[in-house]
Parts: sequence; structure tokens; C-alpha cells
Amino acid sequence: MNGWVFTLCPGARLFYEGDLVEVTELAGTRVVLRNDRTSQFTSVQISQLVAQAHTASTGSATEEQLCSAVAWSGLTEQQRATITDRAGHVREVLTGYRSGHADTAAAGEPRTPYDPGQPLMARYRAKASELRIGERTLRRWVIAYRESGEAGLVDVRTLQGQGSTVDPRWDETVREVLAELVGNSTPTRHAVLRKVDARLDQVHGEGVVPRPSSATAYRRLAELTKGTNAVSGSAKGRRSIANGPKGVYGRLRALRPGEYAILDTQDLDVFAM
Repeated sequence: MNGWVFTLCPGARLFYEGDLVEVTELAGTRVVLRNDRTSQFTSVQISQLVAQAHTASTGSATEEQLCSAVAWSGLTEQQRATITDRAGHVREVLTGYRSGHADTAAAGEPRTPYDPGQPLMARYRAKASELRIGERTLRRWVIAYRESGEAGLVDVRTLQGQGSTVDPRWDETVREVLAELVGNSTPTRHAVLRKVDARLDQVHGEGVVPRPSSATAYRRLAELTKGTNAVSGSAKGRRSIANGPKGVYGRLRALRPGEYAILDTQDLDVFAM
């Protein structure tokens, strides 16, 4: 519980998988939750809830969860439906069920490619093929969902008034191509865009994904590669950036005495707080 203590009883309100939920029923080793945003009910193991939930007290939600919640509030109903459908695909990969639980399985679930007995990597490949997306894209969805629930799957560029005119599939393919080129010599921008066009035709079919104009493509590529050395600078610097920590640096918020220890790594004058 990351240092939080709460009473698990009907009416208790918690943050779970990025959403605010209310405990409605305790049934043996399981607990029934109602999602405040969707009003849907779900049943989870108490041990799973205790391991992943946060109290709904002020300041208990992470900054990422709050940002995701703000992004969610800016979506249209159609955009929310798209994200909900995407979350269903993620849950099917992870559990075999679009709802995420065998208790609420739909007819015909689990489908053979997503049976929980199948290796996880096989389920990744099957879903990527089904949706005609890259496995890297699917993995990003899974990571975002695990961190912030459905709201974590929101692409802030789709928000009204803030959206990019470039098809999101083009952006995702650019990221995939750049990730594959990290260990190579520095490519030219033109070479990157040619690889992106070829990949789009291969994955989605020729001409299916609209391409931005040449000027827009170069401008968008510059935005996506900012601070990465992907198409400029030294290859050594690019690899160092790519292998660096994926999270965002920020302040540590201690919740109890002794939660964090800060050590000076010099060989003399060791300092602790």
C-alpha cells in the first residue's frame, strides 16, 4: 500500500488502476468495486486490491494519474469509446478477457489466441496482428494501462483544440523506426521518412494511412526527435539517451520517517539523512 493504511469496508473510496472506485461488497477473498467514472462494477481479489490501490485522500493520487484524469475529461464521447475499446484489447492480452476478469467473461471468452494458458509474448503477437499495429505500440499501451488505467491510454494530442493533423499511426511508426535505429549510425531525416512510409504500407496496406505533406513530415519528425539525437548529434549520445531512465525526474515525497535514505557515493565523508 506504499505506506497508506485504510479500512476495507463498503463505502471506502480508493484509487485503483488509475480510477476512483468505491467498495460496494466484500465476498470472501474478493471485493466488488464500482468505478466512479464509468459506473461499471468489477470483482477483484482483495490481495490484488491491497497491493495496487491508493487511498482517496488528498495528495494520494500520483501526478501521472491526475494528469491522465485531466486528459480524460477533455475527450469527446466518441474518443472515450475508442479508448475504452483499446483498454478492452489490453485487458484481453493480459487476462484473456475484455472485462479483465473471468467472472464477467463475454460469450466465447477466452478466445484461443488469448487464453491465459498461452505465453504472454504469443498473446502480444496475436493482438498486434489483429489490430494491425506494432508490438512496441501495444507494449506502450499495456504499460500506460497498468500505471493509470484507461485514462493512461489517452493520447493528449487527440484532445479537442490540441490535436495534431498527423495520423497517430504515422507518429507511432516513426517512434518504432527510430527505436530500431538507435544502435546504427545516425540516419538522415529523408532515410527515416522513407522507412516510415515503407513500414506503413507493409503493416496497414499501401495508401491506407494518410501521409503528411513533406514540410509537415519534417516538422513533425523534428518534434518527435527533440532531445534524442535520433537524426542529429553523436551516435554515442543517442545510445546514452535511449538507455537512460524512462521515468521523469521529480521530487521524492516521503510519507513516513525513514522511507528514503540519501547516500553520498564518494569514497569518503558518507552522508545519510
